[in-house]
Amino acid sequence: MATLEDVSKHFNLSPQGLGAYIRRHLDDINVDGEHARKSGASWILDDIAIRRLEELRGFGLEGVFEELETQKVKDRDIIISNLQTRLTAALVNSNDLALKLVETEKERRMIAEKHVSEAAELATLRERTESQEKRERELQREIARLNFKIEEMSRPWWKRLFDLD
Repeated sequence: MATLEDVSKHFNLSPQGLGAYIRRHLDDINVDGEHARKSGASWILDDIAIRRLEELRGFGLEGVFEELETQKVKDRDIIISNLQTRLTAALVNSNDLALKLVETEKERRMIAEKHVSEAAELATLRERTESQEKRERELQREIARLNFKIEEMSRPWWKRLFDLD
């Protein structure tokens, strides 16, 4: 089955011109049954109708179907080509995204390593600070002890002897 639009290309006629031609020769086309019929605003033609139109116009039936099949193959080739192009673009995009992901992962690792390094440095600084604070407390106690001794030494000997203060 073919539509009027498909067949009109073969006959190199407009669909309206071929429709008028079919109406004029409808009795010859449908001599032994309904081979050309109107469906809505268009015509539906079977292979017998096309063969009879070919005979009336001096064409061969194989040419119409070859042309229709050739056009279908061309249309499919175009679709395949478009899909291949889109697939290639998607693959390129996917590769670009994969490269960006690798770069991002490298940056993340560097940041993580820097974070670990900074955390270790911070821990070292805290240890030093705690150690210095401990040392400072020890020194404060030592200073207090020495001040006590100085005070003790500056008291007269007899007061120290009897501890009268």
